[in-house]
Amino acid sequence: MRAFLGILLGLVAAIAVQAGLDWIAGLFYPVAITDLWDRNQVSEAFASRPTGALLLSVLNYFLAGLVGGVVAKKIARRGAVAWVPAAVLALMALVLAFSYPMPAWTWFASLAAPLIGGMIARHLGGEPEPRNPSTAV
Repeated sequence: MRAFLGILLGLVAAIAVQAGLDWIAGLFYPVAITDLWDRNQVSEAFASRPTGALLLSVLNYFLAGLVGGVVAKKIARRGAVAWVPAAVLALMALVLAFSYPMPAWTWFASLAAPLIGGMIARHLGGEPEPRNPSTAV
């Protein structure tokens, strides 16, 4: 049950961090989209993003993977669950990369960034000590 709760709250934290940081990045690099459901308009906005905005997006994926992984690991008390939020973010990045025109380097960087964040989260603080049921009080 702890693992499920850790994964769920890790995903919530990762997506919240991603959304919040994207909102902040939008303040620095505003996007001229009037209709989010117009695929052509969104594609043009993605294609015309400056390098700074793309770098911020990659940093956002990294930080979201890191935070989501840390939250999942701390709640579940298992290091392996840190990979789940990172993998979900990597899949989200992959879907965006195939859906909208982006430079090739951002495909790789956006895919790798949350996985690197998850790897760091997995190793932060080390593994918790396994509990020995014979010594439990």
